[in-house]
Amino acid sequence: PLIALTGAQEFNDISFLSSFVSGFLIAPGTLLTVFFVLRHLGMGRRTAGAAVLMWAVLPFFYHHCPDWSNRIFSALWGMPKTGMGFFHYMTLIGTGYTGMSDPLSTALVMLAILAALLPGSLPRKIWLTAGIFGIASLVRLNNIFMAPLLAFLILRQARQPGAAWWGFRPAAGYLLTGMAIYLGVVSIQLAVNRWQFGSLWTFPYVLHAVDLAPGDRPVDGFTMHTLLKGINLRYLLESNFAVMLAGLTALLLLPGRYQRTALALWALPMILFFGGYSHTFCDPVRFIAVAFPALLAGVAVFMAENGAGQRGTLPVTVAAVWLLLIGVPARCGGLPLPHWGIVQLMPGAALAEIGPLLPPLAIAGWSLHRRRGGLLAAVWIVLLCLGMLWADGTVLYLLAGALLLRALMDAGREIARPGC
Repeated sequence: PLIALTGAQEFNDISFLSSFVSGFLIAPGTLLTVFFVLRHLGMGRRTAGAAVLMWAVLPFFYHHCPDWSNRIFSALWGMPKTGMGFFHYMTLIGTGYTGMSDPLSTALVMLAILAALLPGSLPRKIWLTAGIFGIASLVRLNNIFMAPLLAFLILRQARQPGAAWWGFRPAAGYLLTGMAIYLGVVSIQLAVNRWQFGSLWTFPYVLHAVDLAPGDRPVDGFTMHTLLKGINLRYLLESNFAVMLAGLTALLLLPGRYQRTALALWALPMILFFGGYSHTFCDPVRFIAVAFPALLAGVAVFMAENGAGQRGTLPVTVAAVWLLLIGVPARCGGLPLPHWGIVQLMPGAALAEIGPLLPPLAIAGWSLHRRRGGLLAAVWIVLLCLGMLWADGTVLYLLAGALLLRALMDAGREIARPGC
């Protein structure tokens, strides 16, 4: 539409307009869509609003500092930056003010999830979801990893009391129709592939980084070669350490099977894929933008469910906020222990090293009468210490993989017996 409107001949002709549309129209619309998605997943207004607010504010105050030569990827909390600097650039990326595909891709994925959750006729729901999901896959092919989430949401609804079409034949018929609609939309790209490259399955990614060795090119997608090298995995997880640590801890401890499974299927496949993608080094945020609201929603739900009551609210809230504030270790100079992003607020190096561990320990002891309140602090400390010992993202990546396997098994149980 922008090309037709402006008569642009190259990307630079519409880069500013595209960034403006993404940052001031698409991104705010996505925040609103996520709010309604979380509400339809059973979250209260305050819980859904808290998750959306955290996602909206995070890019302004949470910054990462890559040092590729020394393989050190740190993060810190700070005030919003302006000017032509790296922090300001990453704020623009995180808030959607970019001419790249990420804001539109994320918006379409959220619309597909919302379509799968909205009340109404299941056949029409499937067809609408499949159509939107097909367009999302045209924008970014890796959105295919959201398919398990969409299938889970629709199949679970089909098992609810009063759903008239459940059974092998009608279920297979509607799902096959949905797949046909999806493939019909995606076939636009397949036709372009055949026209431009002579093969349905040769995608334009072959034009990127043609001088690199096989396995290191974007067209190769996820490879064990890239994953085992570890550098991209480390960049991805350490740059987002606070959100990863908070979100994965919440997904580990959330008691509600339906919400826990939906949030895990939403966030984890994309994170696991880009841990082994050759060009994750280009950006640790925009490739997994779709995962952030799910991780933050997990934190918000955990706080809401385990902060109920006068005695439980304060310790759980303090633990979760502290987790987000100091879960940003910066491995400096190859030291085995981290220097924290909060170090500037603490006098003395020793206090800077041990200080961050004291509040969660106190909270864990204080909140023993609330089992999960204590678990939040305890699990966080364990993961934090393991992350300090193996500062390459391995611990969090393995945890994400284990949580995804649990989510897939829980999805089967939830579809067979919803709410049990």
